[in-house]
Amino acid sequence: MKTNSINITSKISPALQQKLSLKPGQIVKAQVVKFEGKQVLLQLGSNILKAQAKVPLKTGDRLQLQVETVRDQAIELKIIKDSVRLKPEDTALTKLGLKPQDELYPVLRQLVKFNLPVSQAAVLELYHLMREYQANEELVRLAAWLKTIGVKAESANDFQALQELQKFLKHELPADQDKRFFNFLNDKESIIYGGYNIFGWPVAGQHIFLLTPGSKRERLQPENCRLLLQLNSRSFEELWVKIEMNRNTMKAGIICSQNKYKTILSGEVKALGEALRYAGYNIDAVEVEVNPGKLTIVDFIPQQTPNLFEVNYQI
Repeated sequence: MKTNSINITSKISPALQQKLSLKPGQIVKAQVVKFEGKQVLLQLGSNILKAQAKVPLKTGDRLQLQVETVRDQAIELKIIKDSVRLKPEDTALTKLGLKPQDELYPVLRQLVKFNLPVSQAAVLELYHLMREYQANEELVRLAAWLKTIGVKAESANDFQALQELQKFLKHELPADQDKRFFNFLNDKESIIYGGYNIFGWPVAGQHIFLLTPGSKRERLQPENCRLLLQLNSRSFEELWVKIEMNRNTMKAGIICSQNKYKTILSGEVKALGEALRYAGYNIDAVEVEVNPGKLTIVDFIPQQTPNLFEVNYQI
């Protein structure tokens, strides 16, 4: 976002500050009443403010300003060019009373992905994890998912356990350690309405997962399940095979890490589809995708809320 700085002078009475009721991140419109040297008079609604600008302005200029900080008798604003559209994350953070900043974007995205309550406290809790332990967005995503099953990562020991769980989900731990993590997954249940649950099993050194909405105590329905196989292949490195049913039609896909693997696999999936149809399955086309990142089962959990504009913020 391209911005220029314009600083409101400290000669603002507490009464006027209370009347303006400005919060960090808030967007306001103003008009330049007078500009001379670096001194500027701004009209915000029915109020006239004396300010000091770091950029040249003209009398009559109409400005869109974003509040950066609000302190005792001091307000800092920045000019936002009208042609620049605010990110939805900025709008969301402003609604929560937080100053928009890049470091908070991944936290907000993960809360929304897992349909968690979006509040100032929830954002700051995960943000603390990022800053205190230098957690990347992958670990923030995992920490957010853990919240959906009632597990919090708060201490240094919790963060170490979080890293171990991430290694397991990336298939990077020895096979003899798989059982305790699969037991953990199978024992926990989502506490979020409509949230997805994860079942998992080790089979011949590979990982098989089942994603399903609703309670783990409910009878599984094929139409609601997604079967995912996490395979370590000598020829293709890591592969994910995903299978789901929709209206009695099986949809399958393979995700590999490089385009050269996609070229090879694309030549084989036609034969795979024909073999499945011959076995009696009504199957749609088998698709091959490339994702160079290291995926985990958490990445396959569908996002409940399509976008930030549909989030129910808790102020």
